Amino acid sequence: MSELVKFDKYEFKTIRLTKLKDNKFDNKHPNHINEGYVKEGTINLKKSNEHQCFLMIKGDRFFNTSQVLEIDEQDGYDLAHTLNSIYKVEVVSDPYTEEQKADMRNWKIEVQSFKGEDKVG
Repeated sequence: MSELVKFDKYEFKTIRLTKLKDNKFDNKHPNHINEGYVKEGTINLKKSNEHQCFLMIKGDRFFNTSQVLEIDEQDGYDLAHTLNSIYKVEVVSDPYTEEQKADMRNWKIEVQSFKGEDKVG
């Protein structure tokens, strides 16, 4: 079994996914997610790690890719190789300091402990 992809580096950031290559549908995706398709949002880190895909949220809308097989770090962006496609991944904004991110992570741990949840995410 291959190693799980970790999406932690994208936590608390707005990212842009641009579909560069369609490996399954000959650029005729049934939902019109063809080469050149662009989606921006923040990822649901817990669900992305759990399902091994980019699960992005913007407002009340969501978008997910097929399973991510690997992420290749490039200079200024990443390439995400999914089961069906290749996406360019760019960080659009990173509005929080590392201290603020640590505070938000701690807050999530406290809330989950209060709810009696076992997992941190």
